[in-house]
Amino acid sequence: MIISPPFLPAQPGHEMDSADAGNTIVPDHDVCAAGMQECAPGNGAYPVSFNLGWHGGAHLVAPRNANGNTEPVRAIADGTVVYVRQTSPAGTAALQYRGVRTDDGCVVIKHSTEIGDGGEGESESGRAKITYFSIYIHLQTVRSPIVVGKEVYRKDLLGVPGQIYGQLGQIHFEIVCNDANLEKLIGRTTGQLNAVQGRVDAIYGDIWFKVPKGAKIFGNQPHPYRRDAGEPPLGPHPSVQTQQPIGITSSDLFIRMHYEKTCTLTTFRLTEDGRSIQVGEPLSSATNFEYDLYAEVNRLNRMYTDGSTAPANPSPKAPSPSLIYEMLRFGRPVSETIPSDVKFAHWRKVTTSEGTGWINLHQPTTIGAYSDADFPHWAGWSLIDDDLTRGSQCDSPTIKKWLDLNGDGHVTHAEAKDALHSNNDVAKRMAQAICKFPIEWTRQDIEKRWGWLETQNEALPAPLSKDDFTVLQAHIEALAFWEDIHDTDLPQAAECWHFPPKAFVKHFGKCCWFSKAEFKQIYPSASDAAATKYRKPVNRMLTKYLLTTANRRSHFLGQAAVESSQLRFMSELYNGDPYTYFRKYERALNFKDWLGNVQHNDGGRYRGRGFKQLTGRTNYAAYFSYRGLLDPKSFKTGWWRDPRWWGFQLPYVSAQHKNLLPIQDAMVVAQLVETLSPPIVENPDLVAEDIFTAIDTAGYFWAANKLHRLADEDDGVGLTNRIRGDRASSPSDFPQEAHFPERQAHTNRIKGILS
Repeated sequence: MIISPPFLPAQPGHEMDSADAGNTIVPDHDVCAAGMQECAPGNGAYPVSFNLGWHGGAHLVAPRNANGNTEPVRAIADGTVVYVRQTSPAGTAALQYRGVRTDDGCVVIKHSTEIGDGGEGESESGRAKITYFSIYIHLQTVRSPIVVGKEVYRKDLLGVPGQIYGQLGQIHFEIVCNDANLEKLIGRTTGQLNAVQGRVDAIYGDIWFKVPKGAKIFGNQPHPYRRDAGEPPLGPHPSVQTQQPIGITSSDLFIRMHYEKTCTLTTFRLTEDGRSIQVGEPLSSATNFEYDLYAEVNRLNRMYTDGSTAPANPSPKAPSPSLIYEMLRFGRPVSETIPSDVKFAHWRKVTTSEGTGWINLHQPTTIGAYSDADFPHWAGWSLIDDDLTRGSQCDSPTIKKWLDLNGDGHVTHAEAKDALHSNNDVAKRMAQAICKFPIEWTRQDIEKRWGWLETQNEALPAPLSKDDFTVLQAHIEALAFWEDIHDTDLPQAAECWHFPPKAFVKHFGKCCWFSKAEFKQIYPSASDAAATKYRKPVNRMLTKYLLTTANRRSHFLGQAAVESSQLRFMSELYNGDPYTYFRKYERALNFKDWLGNVQHNDGGRYRGRGFKQLTGRTNYAAYFSYRGLLDPKSFKTGWWRDPRWWGFQLPYVSAQHKNLLPIQDAMVVAQLVETLSPPIVENPDLVAEDIFTAIDTAGYFWAANKLHRLADEDDGVGLTNRIRGDRASSPSDFPQEAHFPERQAHTNRIKGILS
């Protein structure tokens, strides 16, 4: 899912500004003076007005460019236009409400995309295959090529922002869906997240841990083998000693793990009224922890064999580095599994009310691990479905309780205004409230839905007269369009789920899962079969290895476009020369070390395979060890550095005449192999033939070589050097076979799709 705001100004930081509070030419006490939207707070906020009228979207002020002109309205995501209305001529009576103009130009887009795997193959019923609708109304003009049935792409121009009750350069922006898609979007149908563990069909954004009351807190970091530091000691090493807890959590805690160069853990708890408040100060790891995550993974893995568990013999079985990587990244295994004979504790230092200390966050039966894809209620999300009137006046007990600041059971107009305009806690709750109430753009039951405006109540001190209501009804009918949309996924007018628009765009901006259509934009030359085969593994890999920014993904996918020829090749062609790699790089000792090819046919056996063309015995051994497919103790580190390999000059022998290799030379090689014990990778073809491995090797290589840093610095030359082994200082220094211009062209093209 790729998404962005409806305005994309050149100046960062103004992507979705709301209207200034109080900037209105009509009295804020009159719900009809703002049409169907109370100006609350200010100019049409989501989801309710000062008079407790539901408002399904937000009025957004268009940013202005350097010339002072308003920025155009753009599609927030790929989709299909399901409704278009050109703006009615000036002077149209029903649009001149209270003597001021409101533009009625409108575009509605249906977005069918994906936010994750779904667990049901390519079936349209997959849980992570979602549909929602975006609404852009009050356009001054609609771009002429925009017609019903037209496919549009994210950032496509839709029109020019218009007037809302005399105010220029604004639009009403709204996001809605039906019941079935709400469950797919947030993973549940109830207000609170009660699942023991988070969803696995969709994982994105921050990771969350639900730590129940009674969790043990320790003062020193225990060994990863020890799931409870209070257990008997394993030996004399400090990391395996018995510790007494320095505290026990006295309430349920919710810990957010956020990766952004550092890894920051922030602790929250819920108050009695359901608000989430921060506990203490966040704790951040080393500055470049994200870049060094692979090194930390290997450090933890080595703790199983470094003697720290002595005198235990044999040492406890170590989890694979790949498994540890997923534990540190997601807080739980996702694509990996934990063998029954392996113990691993995810110790993290966190802040609690009882002090700062270490808690084992991997306790599947007691501690839940989730992601932003679960819309946790402790992260501020609310599901409001308790207004049973299904009218335009908010009668939700939950919303009213939030607004009832003095707790007397009543919400007056003044109290609602104060709560919505000045209370930060209320503002935060409203900004993340997903609410079910009728769409305002329907002609159905206008008097039934809006009749409350004719009766005085606590929140409406100035009701409408019968004549005023007749004028309002004509205005509502002029703006309405819901019945003109014919789509089976469109929610019924009275059964619409409304998302807070600003929060929706920001939240799903964290989702890095590409739909089929989006993936084909990235790799347009890939065959349909290849795109279908590799899309999901690529999506999973990008999330696992923290390729979560547009810049990182663009560089990664741009480089891979050349390495795999847009998914066409997952293996280099073997040219029949068993010594190609041995002889080609023997003048470059550093590259020769990197490849580690030392035996007859190593060039072919360990030729480039996978999404990033993993090459050489050294890299194969490192990856197979990382996955737990090769025991690191089965070979000697640095086997290729023995000078006898490189002083031993093999005669050039073609593949067709390899039987002519002198017997004495072959014996020398055999003796060296026995003495120096290079790694033996039994099935190197796995890198090309196994779909998961073919893609995972690319993410592994990226993480192991800290290429995130170069991508963050936009260093295409440095990335290409690290991937290919060149030592170019500028684009012109690369040999022609590096295809550096193509790498840069693909990277920039993909940036245009993602950024």
